[in-house]
Amino acid sequence: MVHFFPTITPRLGCPGICYEDLQDILDKSTQGAIVVSFGSLVRMSTLPEQIINKFMKAFSSVPQTVIFKYEDDLQGVPSNVVIRQWLPQKEILAHKNVRAVFGHGGLSSTIEAVYFGKPLIGLPFFADQYLNVKGMVSLGAAIQLLMDDLSEENIGAAIKEVINNPKYTENIRRLSRQFRDRPMSAMETAVYWIEYVIRHQGALHLRPASVSLPLYQYLLLDVIAVLFLPVFLLLYFIYFLFFRAVEVSPNDHKNYKLKKNN
Repeated sequence: MVHFFPTITPRLGCPGICYEDLQDILDKSTQGAIVVSFGSLVRMSTLPEQIINKFMKAFSSVPQTVIFKYEDDLQGVPSNVVIRQWLPQKEILAHKNVRAVFGHGGLSSTIEAVYFGKPLIGLPFFADQYLNVKGMVSLGAAIQLLMDDLSEENIGAAIKEVINNPKYTENIRRLSRQFRDRPMSAMETAVYWIEYVIRHQGALHLRPASVSLPLYQYLLLDVIAVLFLPVFLLLYFIYFLFFRAVEVSPNDHKNYKLKKNN
């Protein structure tokens, strides 16, 4: 995984940063807590009511506290579900009682889950989210759900599997250790390379050779032309012979009839 995420500083409990009651809610979540957040692009309040009801019923079936980012008022919320219109996600994920993240698999959210060592339940909606979630699943650190077959049973089963099967936590913590193991922080790394480029007058020796290639070479059009030219010539030769034979055959037949009549 590429280490480009900025330095993350957990700030739970800082006034003005977090909602004051979230620290207390997480501290009292002895069974653990699940963070449900689908980022800023996916507004859960725009989903059909029947979909939200599936989430609520599934959340009510687990003993963990569910902190759910939802952008509107919601009726019939189970007692273990806490609704907030906005969540300080990095600060919440830093809490020891958070057991898993339920989200859309956006790049930033995925990296945050890896950094803090929280297994992921992914419900991708579009673009790179499918690839991000699939990658986490292949590493044994996530479970993927799909909107087409989303049900109360599937949601509940995915949550229970991630919480109760230790392999997901073990795998994500291993990834977290790998991600954090670096000689300097992400910010220090960025500063170092910026200064490196300045010190070496643009660091032209680091530029890939492709930067200087003409577009047709960069796209390998010359190679493609060499590969396809013999095929094209062969097809043209076959085409020429076929139509030449078709043109000659009627004339030969006509000449044959004339000779026979004579």
